[in-house]
Amino acid sequence: MRVIWVVLVLVSLARPSLGAVYLLEGQRLIISPSDFVGLDVDPDFGSITVPTAGGSSDPTLVGASFRVFDTANPVNEAVYALPAGGWKATGSGYRYNGAGGPADPCDVNIRSSLIEVDCRSPGTMPTIPFSGEAGATLSFGANVDQYCTVFGGLLVHNRPEAFKRLFAPVPSDCAPSPAPFEEELSGRIAVVKAQRVARFVSRPGVSLLPDSAGDAPVADGATIRIFDTGSAGGDISYPLPAARWKSARLGYKYRGPIGDPCPTVLLTPRIVKAICRREAVDLVTPFAGDAAFVITAGAGARYCAQFGGEDVANDPVLLRRKNADAPTTCPSPSGAFLEVGADLFE
Repeated sequence: MRVIWVVLVLVSLARPSLGAVYLLEGQRLIISPSDFVGLDVDPDFGSITVPTAGGSSDPTLVGASFRVFDTANPVNEAVYALPAGGWKATGSGYRYNGAGGPADPCDVNIRSSLIEVDCRSPGTMPTIPFSGEAGATLSFGANVDQYCTVFGGLLVHNRPEAFKRLFAPVPSDCAPSPAPFEEELSGRIAVVKAQRVARFVSRPGVSLLPDSAGDAPVADGATIRIFDTGSAGGDISYPLPAARWKSARLGYKYRGPIGDPCPTVLLTPRIVKAICRREAVDLVTPFAGDAAFVITAGAGARYCAQFGGEDVANDPVLLRRKNADAPTTCPSPSGAFLEVGADLFE
């Protein structure tokens, strides 16, 4: 018999909005036809408002339901009933124990420090891979209280045999519409040597990982563009295929094969860096303007650094700049600006 698990862990770091709608930071969401390896939750992450005993959202009186769905295709969903008879009050919240089998497959635990949902062998399942992010909503009574998260976050797997996402930020609402995303980065150091190397480092790294509208690079690949904002030094762009990206250290790491012009790219909350090498670096120094680096994940997530900053060297052999502030928007040659969603190869 096929065993399918749906496991959700929510950790609240947000105050409630819209009355009885609670927007939560997600710890982990897994949809898999194979065995689940393990689950670890930090109880110190935050506080969740638990339904009041005897109130209109007390699940022992009114029951609940759990929904998981593809935000880009909401009809691709599964909804599991959690009737009142299966709920019991605990010292710090409530616990639901399903009868088991396709009709009642879920166990749920809600308390002030976490929410856990574990559904095994359910009768219905959403279809994976997802084309967007993964929404998850736990509703009490006639949607009197809703606890919502959207994964988002770190994409580990999104394929027919496994879906796994971690560390999702607080969503804007229960089912936000995908939108392009742009983040400007401060620069630690940038180096350009014509026909030899172009690299940059940004610390700290990204505040939001590239996942909006399915833009995680492990699923949708990425591109990198390096150019002189004054145009004289040149403008180069290279693809970073999805197959070469891996999830690593709470972010994403690209390792190109031998001959790849940009063998190393790293996107994490702690650091962003990229290294391009050899004759692929078809740039000329000195630069007339700033050295700009733009990493675009999928179609909508763009990360930009512009050096600027402290000019250590800018001569016919070497450009070296450090300690650049984040730009106000993503740069483009000749001082213009890239519109979000613009084609990098125009």
